[in-house]
Amino acid sequence: MQDLDGKKTALSDDAEIYKLHEERAESHSAKEHWKSLDRKGKWQYFCSYYLWWTLGGIAVLTLIGYMIYSAVKPKPEELAFVIILDCAMDTGVVDDQFEKIVGKCGYDTKKAEINSDKRLTSAKNNLTDIQTLSAYIFAGSADIMIGTESALSHYAQQGILRDLAPILPQDILDGIPEEDRYIYHYVPEKDDDPDAVERDILIGFRMDGCDLVKEAKYTTGDTGFILSLVVSGSDDRLPGIYKIIRALYGLPQVQ
Repeated sequence: MQDLDGKKTALSDDAEIYKLHEERAESHSAKEHWKSLDRKGKWQYFCSYYLWWTLGGIAVLTLIGYMIYSAVKPKPEELAFVIILDCAMDTGVVDDQFEKIVGKCGYDTKKAEINSDKRLTSAKNNLTDIQTLSAYIFAGSADIMIGTESALSHYAQQGILRDLAPILPQDILDGIPEEDRYIYHYVPEKDDDPDAVERDILIGFRMDGCDLVKEAKYTTGDTGFILSLVVSGSDDRLPGIYKIIRALYGLPQVQ
């Protein structure tokens, strides 16, 4: 290799110093070329060489920002978790109705919500659904269970559903008519608690007159949904659940 004066040097043609010199020359040439372009030419040059890199960088930054925001933003308060067994209602309408109920309860719909699982069946031969439902119950995650009379009777016999008479506020008991109450006649079985006695239990309220059921168009024509409360549900959520029941049955909210 020869230097600028034509003298031989010990450097090879691909030495790093020559690469740097070439890069500087190319960079200088690119800058001069950029300055020589008009506005349209600059835009075309940018689109040809930098547009996709820029869009890719924006996409990556947007994704990172969304992930950070999702991790740190306040989560809405869960007023209740509802299990709807053998759901024969339009699930999208059910979610819309739940949002309306949150508003009727006096909560900001962006700060509070009602969550639900509408996938489960009460079929005794569906092992996966039985295991999922059992997990909800034993974890204390489920607050409200909605199902048909036959489905709820099975869980009432197992002691999974609350006796509502001693826990509901008097305004709810007085406001929901007798014909909408579902009374289950409990008869102890040989494996039940030895202290259990035969008795009538108020385990739920019929829902056919509620907007939730009337507005959520039936997909199978089934009726007879009943609302009940799960024994293992959190007592801390009961005040909010009472508000939900009032909203469902058109009762005034109690401050």
